[in-house]
Amino acid sequence: MPQLASFPVAVVKDVFSRYGIHILQEFDDGQIMWGNEPLVEPYTGAFHFSDQFTAGRIDIFTVRGILSKLDKAGHQTEIQDELFKRINEGIE
Repeated sequence: MPQLASFPVAVVKDVFSRYGIHILQEFDDGQIMWGNEPLVEPYTGAFHFSDQFTAGRIDIFTVRGILSKLDKAGHQTEIQDELFKRINEGIE
């Protein structure tokens, strides 16, 4: 069975930040709440919770779900290309 594409959380955070996806909150169990706007009160942006695929990694399907929920699907190809480039170069 082929290995599921997954990316280090640190790489996902870095790439997402370049496309206006913000970390709103991180939880002890590994969940991250992502948003399409910085966290301010009252928060009016969209948000999405994600869990890690395995410790320290986020899978490609979660990445796509976050992009879709936060209205960033128009950048999906660019973001995925950057994520794959980073792991292929060994930048983790």
